[in-house]
Amino acid sequence: MELIKSKKGFSLVELVIVISVFVILVTIATPLFFPENVKFDSWSNGLYNALYRAKTAAIINLYEVGFIALDNRNFLIFIDANRSNSFDNNDPVVIDSRNIFNDFNNRNSSIQNIIISFPSINQIINTFNPNVIIFKFNSLGFVILPNNNQFNLITINLINTRVSYRYSITLNPGGDINIRKIRN
Repeated sequence: MELIKSKKGFSLVELVIVISVFVILVTIATPLFFPENVKFDSWSNGLYNALYRAKTAAIINLYEVGFIALDNRNFLIFIDANRSNSFDNNDPVVIDSRNIFNDFNNRNSSIQNIIISFPSINQIINTFNPNVIIFKFNSLGFVILPNNNQFNLITINLINTRVSYRYSITLNPGGDINIRKIRN
């Protein structure tokens, strides 16, 4: 009796190759189907990275580095070279988000508010003044307020009207910066 070998189905190697190609294609195509998510993630992570750069600039340059929210989308990070607690034309700019984040064309993402938690009360900043420093990093990388008040936590809440989540960036007085993605 002769054994008849018939080839029915695919081998394991063929299946692995097909699945691998499929996974690669899905990974590449996903941002095309969800562009608003990708823009919001990039914008939020850009702000998070900008805060780390500000902290690093303060440590390297041995100067205080200030953070100003120009409006609910744009911010300015600068070296307070003359220690005036305000932004002057003489102060070098570390990051101007108007030059960076406009590439994302992300009109739906914004800073919802900035909450400064003091030991006894929370101060919520909803309107932004381009002349007011919200917080600074000192030359040791610690977060300080311009009026040197003691605080527990600074929370920057980021929202996008077209996605189902938001981001929360927190800074503590020790200079730790954390970002969390929060589902709505």
